[in-house]
Amino acid sequence: MVAQRSGQTVEFVYQNLKERIVDGTYGPGVRLSQLEIAGDLRVSRTPLREAFQRLEREGLVRTEANRGFIVAPANLSDVENSYAVRILVEPHALAAIVPTVNEDDLDRMDIALAEMTRDGLSTKQFQHWHRAYHDVLLEKYAPIFTELTRSMITHIDRYQRVYFSRPLVLEDFTEVDRLFLDAVRRRDVDASRALLQFHLADAALGVVRAADPDHRFGPLTAAIQGAGFEINGIQNGQCRGRLHLIPSAAQAPALAGLNTANICMSETVSVARPMPASTV
Repeated sequence: MVAQRSGQTVEFVYQNLKERIVDGTYGPGVRLSQLEIAGDLRVSRTPLREAFQRLEREGLVRTEANRGFIVAPANLSDVENSYAVRILVEPHALAAIVPTVNEDDLDRMDIALAEMTRDGLSTKQFQHWHRAYHDVLLEKYAPIFTELTRSMITHIDRYQRVYFSRPLVLEDFTEVDRLFLDAVRRRDVDASRALLQFHLADAALGVVRAADPDHRFGPLTAAIQGAGFEINGIQNGQCRGRLHLIPSAAQAPALAGLNTANICMSETVSVARPMPASTV
């Protein structure tokens, strides 16, 4: 057996521990014994400490006095924050690479979408293929955006695996994904960006409200507004029923008539507000 280089060992330990934390093997609050994990993974303490430091930077573990490293809590606020960051960052990262999408990329997305719509698919299988579908384009982003997006997805997946059991409305996801793939195939940057913004907002509302129907939104509504939508249907941070969104002129053509269990899209178009005069 060829010995692993130090960097390879750290990556091996990091990925192994990350998966165990995300899938709930190591639940929130569990103390991570360096001695036991080093023996389990057959590695020295040095790469283990480096892996812990990476996980701590990602917010998956933290240190406590007299306890060492423990698994960080999985909070619903982390899910909202992660979706808010994705809504503001990912659609623009996508827009930059839509013109570079090739036929092999489209074929891989076609295959994943076909698998997502198979009869008798379990929620876990759907999540696998849904991730594979979006990974085709995620891998093409500028590295900093790919890394940031994957970090946000990790927090979302972790919460769902640990606490979330009810499936989302899969038909809503596949319909938006079909429209999204058509837009990418046409190399339509504006439509692709608008559909991803809508898709992320819809997924965020579905996950958060399924976990806590009385959740008070903050960063998510700010991100949706920052993406160009006007919002109706939220009072005191709470969303009762479907959220009503008014698209911008650039978003409207791609989103016309698009409604899901969580979002009702207005047929009107929001009026761009003038930027305040600079005081500098």
